[in-house]
Amino acid sequence: LIFFIVHIFNDTLLHLATSSDGMRNVKNESNLWDIYSKVKMKALKYPLPPPIDNKMVFVNNELDLSEIDVYGFDYDYTLAIYRKSLNSAIYEMALKRMVSGFKIDAFCNIQKGTAHRGKKILSEDDVNNIYNGHHIPQHYLKCNSLENKRMGQLLDLFSLPEIGLLSNVVEYFENNSIPYNSLSILHDVRSATGQIHSTGEMHQAILKNTDKFIKRLPGLREFFERLMSHKKYVFLISNSPYYFIDSGMRYLLGDDWQKLFNCIIVQAKKPNFFRNTFRQFRVYWPDTGKLAWEKVTKIDRGIIYAGGNLEDFLKLSGIGNKGVLYFGDHVSYDLAEPTRRVGWRIAAIVPELTKEIRIQNSEEYRRKLLWLQVLTSLIDEQCSEEAEKSVQMREILRNWCAERQRARDELEIFLNPHFGSIFRCYHNPSYFLMRLLRVTDVYMAKVTSLLQYDIEHTFFASRWPLPHEADLCHPNEREMLAVLCSFYYKFLTRTFLTRTIKYNQSAMDPQL
Repeated sequence: LIFFIVHIFNDTLLHLATSSDGMRNVKNESNLWDIYSKVKMKALKYPLPPPIDNKMVFVNNELDLSEIDVYGFDYDYTLAIYRKSLNSAIYEMALKRMVSGFKIDAFCNIQKGTAHRGKKILSEDDVNNIYNGHHIPQHYLKCNSLENKRMGQLLDLFSLPEIGLLSNVVEYFENNSIPYNSLSILHDVRSATGQIHSTGEMHQAILKNTDKFIKRLPGLREFFERLMSHKKYVFLISNSPYYFIDSGMRYLLGDDWQKLFNCIIVQAKKPNFFRNTFRQFRVYWPDTGKLAWEKVTKIDRGIIYAGGNLEDFLKLSGIGNKGVLYFGDHVSYDLAEPTRRVGWRIAAIVPELTKEIRIQNSEEYRRKLLWLQVLTSLIDEQCSEEAEKSVQMREILRNWCAERQRARDELEIFLNPHFGSIFRCYHNPSYFLMRLLRVTDVYMAKVTSLLQYDIEHTFFASRWPLPHEADLCHPNEREMLAVLCSFYYKFLTRTFLTRTIKYNQSAMDPQL
């Protein structure tokens, strides 16, 4: 714990709490701008919390690893993390075979400036005309069939080439005044990109140049050896064919990679693997590439299995009543069904975390974020007495609100110039993040992040205060504003209170 003893004339000590009337005693625009200047100067010098480690495991729900006896893994974008060059390759392949996209927050509202037709950003009037406002009804997003769905969701990294192709096709039609049906374009583009996977064209391209397309994960072999040394049951369930997985695993783990797994299942056809019971397991013979006819009555180590379903897997493997932690990257295909149906604990692999955290750790980003939070509190304090403001003071508040919006936009552009963060829509969590948090216990950039923790480590979720609850661990925004305004308040009001503020700086929320 760090203690700050407040002294009015000591510029290095910033923590002072004032009377609640401090800001409300401001009576003219000159004083308002003086407060703004002083607060901004303090914000630029305010000590920032330590940067976030992008190798951390981020906890959504308490998870005790001592209760986990079984570890399960997807392959693509979970163990095999692909390079950006694969997106370009898939795009080119799909282009030879032959949109509109925007970002939605957790409340199903379209983030302003992210709705596109082709590469053109739609105006606010266009968005209102097309969608009757900025809110998207839940049933638009949740229909199961493409025919009944109004919104085509693009949820994983394999969707990036599809997004680019949709955008360019629509842009071409718009620029050349060619009439088109949006659903038809979506069908055609998805058909083209789908064939890249189903025909094995993408797999063959990766096999020819594995180093170009797959990133090596330092510590991956060590991670699996640790699981085996602690007698953990380890399985792999992938939709990809065996020959493709085998090549990638040899590159990542070595030629003897199969000895690190108790069970290997290929061509699983997730998410139907989790939903249906009619598809039976069949033994796959790598030497011939053929499937055996005999009925599978037990899952044995060293045998490759194809197809199958979740219910049979639990019975034949004998793991039915054991604690399972399953790793995957796709919310719908990998993560939602096993936790909903059989209560598996879920670890999401989100490779984008590495880049986002690196950007968010930069001095410039954190200073802008701190100023945004303080400016928001400053506006909030003044708006509470809006009726008493003069015309000039209200104009100042409008200027501050405009600056606040610019600051929000700048923070989004830091992360992605078109859509901003995949985890946030300004201050709200994104629709993607809310879906992720609903089904996951922990999430991380890569599976090797767990090497930093003991095999029996317990992950505790932070107790974040609800909007109506007091935050006893961190300074709230109103207190933060008081801190930054402390020195200047002395000259605005005769009523002020000096006190000691105690808090754990290392635990400070980096968003504040």
